[in-house]
Amino acid sequence: MLAPMTDQSSIVGWTRTQCKNQVDPLTGRAFVSQDTASLQQLVRLHNKTCVSSSALKRQVDADRSRGITSVIPGTYDPLNATDYESLAASQRRIGAPTGPSYGSAPAYGFPTTAAPAPVYGVGGLAPGRRVPRPPEWQLYIAQDTRSGTDYASVLIVDVTKAKTTAYGTEYPHESIRVDLGFIPVTGVTGASCTPQTLVDRIQRKDKKGALIFLDPGSGRWKPIAPFPLLKTFWTTGRAAKLGQICSALTT
Repeated sequence: MLAPMTDQSSIVGWTRTQCKNQVDPLTGRAFVSQDTASLQQLVRLHNKTCVSSSALKRQVDADRSRGITSVIPGTYDPLNATDYESLAASQRRIGAPTGPSYGSAPAYGFPTTAAPAPVYGVGGLAPGRRVPRPPEWQLYIAQDTRSGTDYASVLIVDVTKAKTTAYGTEYPHESIRVDLGFIPVTGVTGASCTPQTLVDRIQRKDKKGALIFLDPGSGRWKPIAPFPLLKTFWTTGRAAKLGQICSALTT
């Protein structure tokens, strides 16, 4: 949703009914203190956070250059396709160049080491070899702001980018190297696999170096199937899916 093209007081009134915030999370400016032209750049994102589209575009461009996923400011929630469409529409409204990437969600990837050079041996190209990931990239499974109370985040994070807070060690979104999604924290009656067993299987797979791989085609690290697991994946048939994934992770 875009801010209406009207006067300053009317747009401020719109923010009070449509936005869950009254201060721009990127610029730090209260909406009531902004002029009409600035307010007309506001976009409402899918979680009802309102933000300056120009400031958001700068963040998205910076994130793309660093190879990280853009999130709603102040959250771990990734921007979705509707958010990018709103960003593009607002930028077109003010006559700013948008480029081809703002009509839909860009194909973001995570920073990786370069793809390995082909290995040649007797008879030509040798079979693909497993490439070890950087040692500072570690498996993280925990409940956090991103996961909420019903799930745990499963990530490969760069531990050198951890932040120490009053609540302990936290991994901001810029530390995420590979996103494997979410797993439930409560079991299901009749399931052949418990959440703790699933965690154990994931950890065992990771210790073998078989949870993520360097894709030679793109030069990017990717998770093995069936990851990443979205929260929507778990909304139906959870018992059967727990069993299927636990079974798949034993191979």
